Amino acid sequence: MELREASNGEELLEVEKRLDRERKKEEAKSAQAAERLRKKTSVFDLINKKLGGKGQPLEDSDDESNSKPVLNVSKCALQKDSTKDLNMKNYQLSENIRQLQREVEKLETTKERQIGNKAALAIIDSKLQSKKIEIQRLQEAEGKVQGEQQSRKDKKKFCVF
Repeated sequence: MELREASNGEELLEVEKRLDRERKKEEAKSAQAAERLRKKTSVFDLINKKLGGKGQPLEDSDDESNSKPVLNVSKCALQKDSTKDLNMKNYQLSENIRQLQREVEKLETTKERQIGNKAALAIIDSKLQSKKIEIQRLQEAEGKVQGEQQSRKDKKKFCVF
């Protein structure tokens, strides 16, 4: 009776096939949901990882320093790059610097909140130092790229005359 009501004038075989497809879709959705729950990490694991504590390693890390591409800013490489490549490197470096500066600001506000917790302060200070060193390294690389761009502009001006 249920099949006849569900068919609404369709053939019973087609209705059975449609119901089987719907059942398979539901099974696939439930399997995906179970997989997501299995992979999901707790909030405490995430907090511990961000604070540098020991915990379960996270596969889907939000750590941006690992995903940043390494830019070759040696003098030889910069001379071989096209103007477009230099512009791209300059843009990427400036964006990375801005992002690191935002991270430093966040760490400094976190540090202000953790005045009483010496262990957390030590971790935050080490992270701040590493971020500041990274900013300094990126600024030096940006200076090299901008220097190469400026030398090309100067060379172009001299070649006109």
